[in-house]
Amino acid sequence: MSKQPKGTEKALRVQQCARWERLFSDIANRAKKNASECQVTDYIFHSNVHDVSDTFNKSMTPVEVQLKSLVEDNLNSKVKHYVLQRSKSRILEDGKFEYWHKKTKKSIKALTPYLSKHDIQYYIYLFSQNYNKRKIVRFIELYIKSKLKNLLKLRESLRDDPKKLTEIQLKIITEWDVLTTYVSLEHVVFYAMDIVTQLKNID
Repeated sequence: MSKQPKGTEKALRVQQCARWERLFSDIANRAKKNASECQVTDYIFHSNVHDVSDTFNKSMTPVEVQLKSLVEDNLNSKVKHYVLQRSKSRILEDGKFEYWHKKTKKSIKALTPYLSKHDIQYYIYLFSQNYNKRKIVRFIELYIKSKLKNLLKLRESLRDDPKKLTEIQLKIITEWDVLTTYVSLEHVVFYAMDIVTQLKNID
């Protein structure tokens, strides 16, 4: 991949900083509405040039960092992207699950000449478990004030009403899109998957 000109790189960095300043300002304003809640800065990474998701990640061991770097940087694998898209499709019920499932299987197969089955499984486990669930939930529900959880619950209660179910599906997709402007796809997926799993366990 060719290196971008310094001017272009600087412009992109300025745009990124401006974008995060707007997001932080918006989130902070929402937080001020409830003085009893903790300060939003408790949940935001200290620098606005980094993804807010860094706040939610737990530290990895040197071996885990090496495995992650090998899969994502050296082998250029998209397995993480495909796994997340597959999970997203399962949650949104958008009919694309099989498509992403095939992509996932193909990307895993492409890694087998370089990594053992155990290593691949551990890599997937690593990025799907290496996060702070409590902070993600608090950030999404208290500060973003997302309605995703309530919409997913409502969807389960409307399974026998196709018309209302379609309306709820559209609202879920819209809420999902809004949420992913604040939090990375992987953390939205982890948050939503926990909700869906809990709902199925109740049934």
